[in-house]
Amino acid sequence: MSEAARPTTLSPQNVHNVFTVKLADGGRSLGARKKYQLSVGSMGLTLLDGAKPFKSYIYANLASWEAGPSGCTIYVGAEKKRVEFLTPDGDEITGLIAVHAQEIADKYMADRRRQSQHREQQEQRASARRSRGEAEAAEGERPARRAEAPQSKQELRRQQLGTPPPSSAQPAAAS
Repeated sequence: MSEAARPTTLSPQNVHNVFTVKLADGGRSLGARKKYQLSVGSMGLTLLDGAKPFKSYIYANLASWEAGPSGCTIYVGAEKKRVEFLTPDGDEITGLIAVHAQEIADKYMADRRRQSQHREQQEQRASARRSRGEAEAAEGERPARRAEAPQSKQELRRQQLGTPPPSSAQPAAAS
């Protein structure tokens, strides 16, 4: 990448870059001799074999990363599996990783704060409802209850007409 094409400051708007890298796996496989494209995106790193994705590493799974004289190294997962990329752009790659990882961490923390505030508001509302209910009970007032739903069409009709239900003690009408 030419000096003119490189961003002067790292920000989320100008940090999606692609670098040519080799995998440093000690020559144990073809990966050490083959060139790949390493895409540094907003959610993670993607190692491309031509146009095909070969391997992906999301930032949430990276334990750490570092630049070295021959490239950069990432440590993946809880077991901190070491993946080394041979490239002259190691410093730039690790700088971009740091920018994206910080952005993700900031969003995560903002979401956590919003969730916490939402929980606090819900607890305050519930507490206020309980306080109102206790105050009404202390004054001898009962909170209003909803009318029970009618059990049959006949009861619904009686409610609409305002007529009382027939009692079993009423004498039958003579014909």
